[in-house]
Parts: sequence; C-alpha cells; structure tokens
Amino acid sequence: SEVIEIPGDKFVVLRVKNHHQPELKPLSEVRDQVLLAINDENARAAVAAEADRALLELRNGEALEQFAAANDYPSQVELGVDRRNTTVPIEVLRRLFELPQPAPGKSVTDFIMSPSGDAVVIELTHVSEGEFTALTAAEQQQLEQLLTAEGGSLIDTEFQQSLQSRAKISVL
Repeated sequence: SEVIEIPGDKFVVLRVKNHHQPELKPLSEVRDQVLLAINDENARAAVAAEADRALLELRNGEALEQFAAANDYPSQVELGVDRRNTTVPIEVLRRLFELPQPAPGKSVTDFIMSPSGDAVVIELTHVSEGEFTALTAAEQQQLEQLLTAEGGSLIDTEFQQSLQSRAKISVL
C-alpha cells in the first residue's frame, strides 16, 4: 500500500500476505440471510410507498394531524425548532434544514427513512430568518469563532490537497 500516517508521527505500510479467491457459498448456508434481506427490502419499499401516499395527501391539502389520526400514525408537532433541538431525531433535523423555505401560507413536505426502516414525514410550514444582532454577545462571538474555524479548516484542506497533487513520492 501507500504509506499511511497514523497519530504519534508513525507511518504504516500494508501488504497482503494471503489472498483468497472469492467464491460462492452454498444457498443452504446463506438462505436465511437472503430471505431476511429480501423481506427487509420489501418492507422498506412498502413503508416508502406509504410515505409517498402521505405526501400526496398532504400536498392535496389534508392536514398532517388529520392524516395521522385517520391512519393511526403518531404525530409530533415541534414549534420554533432550531439546529440545537434535542427532541427531534438528528436525521430529521438535518433534512428539515435542507428543505426550501415555503411560500407564505404554504408548506413544504418530504420524508426520510430512519435507520430502523421507519418513514418520518416532515412538514415545514414557516421559516424565521436568523438575525445576527438578535444574538447575545457570547453567541455572536461563538458564531464568529465557528466561521473562522470553518474558514481555516477549508484553507488547510485546500493547501494539503495542493501539496499532495504536486508531491513526487518514490518508494524504494
């Protein structure tokens, strides 16, 4: 392998000592795993189809709470969600902040598949733009430090990529 740098100013080079050719396992040995994978795939497809149906209903004007109640689904309303929210799963929060801002009086809907295979339908009804001057002095300073660190990290990454692209390494 190429030289790999690890912490502590150490470097490692890997080599393959033994290589085993790939081979098919007998069906009797993997049958249960294959059936589980097929069942999981079919279940996820059914859940995604139901989430698509929910989105269609919501986009046709049905209220989220009404749809959830009619189909015996749990629903959760979160008001004033910010990026530091701890009551909303992180994957939902991440997708929520990727959605476009809804037009006045409208909403934006989408769904995500959770790692467990559940679909979570999201409806965004309003976005309040942040105001830097509304932050406390400590929050303003924290935001400035975060932006400075992000900028420094980006510059460092670009510099390292530039060095790597110009480097000439010979292994003897």
